[in-house]
Amino acid sequence: MLGFALAASAADVQAPAEEIVIWGDRFARWERRWWVETEVHLPQPIRLLGWANTEMHVSALRVRAVLSCDKDLPLGPRTWEVHCDVEALALEVTPVRRSKSDDALLAELDDALEQSALQLQVSDAGRVANVDLEGVPAQNERTRERQEALRQVMSRVVLPFHLEAPDQMVDGLRWTEWNSRLLSMPAARASAGSSQIAHAVGILDDAHLVVQSVGRSTTIPVGGVEILQLDGQGMASMVGGRVDSFALEMTGVAVFDRDTGILSERVWAVGGALTASSPSAEGGGGPTYAHLGRLRMLGDDEHPDVGRSVVDYRQAPDPL
Repeated sequence: MLGFALAASAADVQAPAEEIVIWGDRFARWERRWWVETEVHLPQPIRLLGWANTEMHVSALRVRAVLSCDKDLPLGPRTWEVHCDVEALALEVTPVRRSKSDDALLAELDDALEQSALQLQVSDAGRVANVDLEGVPAQNERTRERQEALRQVMSRVVLPFHLEAPDQMVDGLRWTEWNSRLLSMPAARASAGSSQIAHAVGILDDAHLVVQSVGRSTTIPVGGVEILQLDGQGMASMVGGRVDSFALEMTGVAVFDRDTGILSERVWAVGGALTASSPSAEGGGGPTYAHLGRLRMLGDDEHPDVGRSVVDYRQAPDPL
């Protein structure tokens, strides 16, 4: 169904057939600059808040960003803390409905993100275990919600770096990656579920290897809900309720430098819809999710134009 070898287990990494490529510093990618362009279509609008009394409900967004990353400190023998400064950024958002404050709010959010930094926890195998957003103040409930929404937006920018690869690479190698963060969904509370991605290595040219990937997951974007129930004496208790889950599929291609093992480029597309057992799918159809884009390593002298931030009203009705 999903091409080559999703049936393979993680223990079934094929033995190399040719010369083995063994890399040195597996964290070298985090000492580089990156161009990332990504687009997200959300099953439920995300609420973007201004610093005071403005908000926008967004059903889709596109981010173009230049990131400058570096290692901060080791957290263990196979894990580092990494920071990525936002050198430049542009947002394109599709609001659910027009508002006179949209342009001013978008300019405020653009400015906040350009002054922010991402703090990551990464493994030598290529996992991005945690994403935090620094430089966006959170002083009360509203500003904490504002910060979390922006963190969710920027997580879609860095989670495509999550590609867990074995220590040795060779033409024809295949392996299975489990529970990739790329197959999670943005959610303020959690994104629970399981995923698997099958990878296959080929030779692109004398200097590069190419990794082709296909994957799937079943994901609950809010990690469950709680329902208030009263017993016969009027006492309240929390009980679990049915929740929506999404079946996602992913395809992608990544390019690795053969000498250093650095992931130099990746394109990806994740999409999916509600599972048949989801409450919101009982009437047929229902919301869908998509996350696609491209990342590319930049040279020291490269400074691509990210464009300007805009509000896209093509799918937004006029205010009532």
